[in-house]
Amino acid sequence: MATPSVHPVVVTTWAELLRSVENSHGLKRVTVGELRALEGAQRTGKHVLTAIDTKWSQLGLGDLPDELPNRQDQSVMLYQLGTPAADAIRAIRLTLLTGVVDMSLYRVLLLLNKMPDPTQVLLRGRVEKSANEAVDAVIQLLQDINPGLQLDTFSARPEEMV
Repeated sequence: MATPSVHPVVVTTWAELLRSVENSHGLKRVTVGELRALEGAQRTGKHVLTAIDTKWSQLGLGDLPDELPNRQDQSVMLYQLGTPAADAIRAIRLTLLTGVVDMSLYRVLLLLNKMPDPTQVLLRGRVEKSANEAVDAVIQLLQDINPGLQLDTFSARPEEMV
């Protein structure tokens, strides 16, 4: 799985940052310095950090860690609210805060565990392609042996048999 990149986030507006997060599957690492530049500030002080936090809340974004670091070279993970990642973060934060594991955390973790492994999905596609090619080769061989053979009943592909 590819690691979200820190550099370069070549965005000059908050709207571009939001699009960048959306285009990165709802997760994006950026530096505090890049966020400070979007805010148009020279230094990363308390008021600038508050303005940044308010701005991306308005854009429907959340952040990790809970408190923005004040050093411009430190990274922040932005995530799109309303996504499975946001649900997982919210449920884990709630569990850590209360000490109680609620059903929302269980559901999110179960959903993550049920997701197919991308390498297996690709492998399945290759297997289906190979199976289709094998069926075509067998049909061709049977027709070569007996040109009058009717094979209409054998036209189903493996993906149609599921």
